[in-house]
Amino acid sequence: MRFYAAESRIRDAEIRLAKTQSVADLSWSVGIRRNEEINQSALVAGFSMPLFSGKRAQGRIESALAAKNEVIFREESTLLSLHTQLYKAYTGREQSIAAVNQLKSEIIPNLRLSLEQTQTAYRRGLYSYLDLLSARRELLQAKQALIDSATAAVRYGIEVEQLTAVPLTAEASL
Repeated sequence: MRFYAAESRIRDAEIRLAKTQSVADLSWSVGIRRNEEINQSALVAGFSMPLFSGKRAQGRIESALAAKNEVIFREESTLLSLHTQLYKAYTGREQSIAAVNQLKSEIIPNLRLSLEQTQTAYRRGLYSYLDLLSARRELLQAKQALIDSATAAVRYGIEVEQLTAVPLTAEASL
């Protein structure tokens, strides 16, 4: 944002310069004129003022104001883009943390219990080997989902830290 602040100051200076150039620049002169034919000298004074200098400079003023507005709009656009990225990273992190918590507290314990019961039923001959493999596969898939969700939460956390330049606190992390 310092870049935009510096560019904004440059555009302000351009506006001031354009406004300064719109002010009529009066000039005056004084001198002595000598006429040799009649052997006389005369004091001569004069002044000049450009006509319509304000109207001529109006285009430069409007151009400088437009350049200043462009800097402001680019800065706002960049900030909006950064806010959008931060929101996506933050909500992605929150969703990943919620998924990790649910997998740890509900899903994986239930799948472990289901696997134990399936193993017991398999030993008694009530379930087939395919049922036992299916229960193991579901538990492994849930563990893989836990790893994937935890990894995503960490990655989103890193992105939040990069965008804000502030480290996440210990209680806010996994």
